[in-house]
Amino acid sequence: MKPNASRNQIVQVYIACLAMFVALAVGGYFLADRAGLIAHPRSAATQDFVTDMAYYDLPHMNISMGGGRSTHLWVDIALEVARKDMPIIAGYQPQIMDKLNLFFSKMKPEDVEQPDAMPALRQEILWQINSAGAPIPVHDMMLRRMVIM
Repeated sequence: MKPNASRNQIVQVYIACLAMFVALAVGGYFLADRAGLIAHPRSAATQDFVTDMAYYDLPHMNISMGGGRSTHLWVDIALEVARKDMPIIAGYQPQIMDKLNLFFSKMKPEDVEQPDAMPALRQEILWQINSAGAPIPVHDMMLRRMVIM
């Protein structure tokens, strides 16, 4: 029975050594990770989206529309421009606002109420903004709110 007992003791020592080695390895990994010594590759889902474009919010506009009846249009528009051009577009805000006020005041409420006319209206608004005389291009625009009252 002695040889069998010593064999069990050897297996227990091996298991204890293996458990100790695994515990030290796991502890070392967590300590190294906490200290920032392990580089983790960033997945596409966790990467920050970096762009040089920004939105410039125009002031709220309340415009009287044509068409015979007393109709008002409330519009909030944001302009997409290069981030470095934000101060320049701010200087041209009065010209852009005048151009948009003139454009919307000539429209009839029926022109804006049609859902299928919205893509063409959006392109026309963008053209009006870019033709206001600003030396920088406005790449896109977003209608934040458009309400006919």
